[in-house]
This record gives sequence, C-alpha cells and structure tokens, in this order.
Amino acid sequence: MMLLFEELRKGNTMQTSSLSDIIRGKKAIVLDTETTGLRYDDEVVEIAISDVNGAPLFNTFIKPKRPIPPEATAIHGITNDMVRRAPTWRGAYPRYAHLVRGSFVLVYNAKFDKRIIEQTTRLWGLPDAGAAEWVCIMQQHKEIHHLHKCMKLVDAAKHVGVPLPNGNLHRAMTDTILALLVARKMAGLPINFN
Repeated sequence: MMLLFEELRKGNTMQTSSLSDIIRGKKAIVLDTETTGLRYDDEVVEIAISDVNGAPLFNTFIKPKRPIPPEATAIHGITNDMVRRAPTWRGAYPRYAHLVRGSFVLVYNAKFDKRIIEQTTRLWGLPDAGAAEWVCIMQQHKEIHHLHKCMKLVDAAKHVGVPLPNGNLHRAMTDTILALLVARKMAGLPINFN
C-alpha cells in the first residue's frame, strides 16, 4: 500500500488493481459538487458524498455568498430559492471536513471539484480539510481505456456499460453514484451493491 501512496504523490498513473485497492479500502469516499459556475471566483452550491458502496454520507445544498447565475441553474437546476435556507459553506464545512480528512476522495473530474472546494473554503476563511488523496475517476477512465481525451461522465458510464441511474444528472448525489459505478466497473467490482 505504501507504494500506491508514493505513486499517487508523484502523479503517476494508477493501474486498475490500484483503483480496486482504493475502493476496497476503509477510507475511501466518492464526492461530487454543483457550483455557481466554472470561474475561479465561483463556489459550491451542492455537495454529495457517498461511501464506496453507494450509501449517502452527506448531501446538502449550500447557500453561496453571491446569487446563482441563470446559466448555472440552466445546467443543474438549482435555484436561489432552493438554497435560501441551506447552510453556508461555513455551516456545512465541519461535516465535509470530517468525511474527507485522511480519506481517498474519488471524483469524476477531481481537478475541478478540488479547485472549487478549495476556493470556496478560502472564500469562507476555513482551513484545508486534509484529504489523503484526490483520485480522478475521469483521468483513470481515459488512461485505462487508452483514450485521447476525457469523456463526460454520462459518456464514460455508457462506454463501460453502466446503466444510467434514475434522477437528475448534474445533481450532486446522482453524479456521485454514477461516478462510483464507473469506478467500480473499471476496477472489476460489482456495481449492483444495493
């Protein structure tokens, strides 16, 4: 396992067995966010975290400091009215930090979600939560299947033979579960774990 940590720290490519080892590990979670946009001043408006068996651990709207732009709502369907009574990132952060601290955090497009979470955390003046490692399912899919470019989550699911779940895609918990199913399929693990 120590070799796996060293390879991840160096940024080296994981093999399928390593992804399987991470998923089977006791400290791995799957995460997704929805945001106010893609810019470097945008923030989280929804976060979902599940364990590697698909059990929801955390799923909440987040009230951002600024209103959600209509173009973001057009993608994920989250309105300013929906987040009006939601906790701010400061209120949701303790639960988030508790779940990610020391964990492998599996994410489809980890670079984006990690950046959005880090900039939201800085915006609220909070410390880094201390995840053990962020693992990008999207990058793993690209490398394992020798693709020239990354696929969108829905396309990757179809590519590996994962049925699309019921629910609104581009919502955090639905995307979390779909990303988990893609990761499990690539790792050769069962996807019917309910």
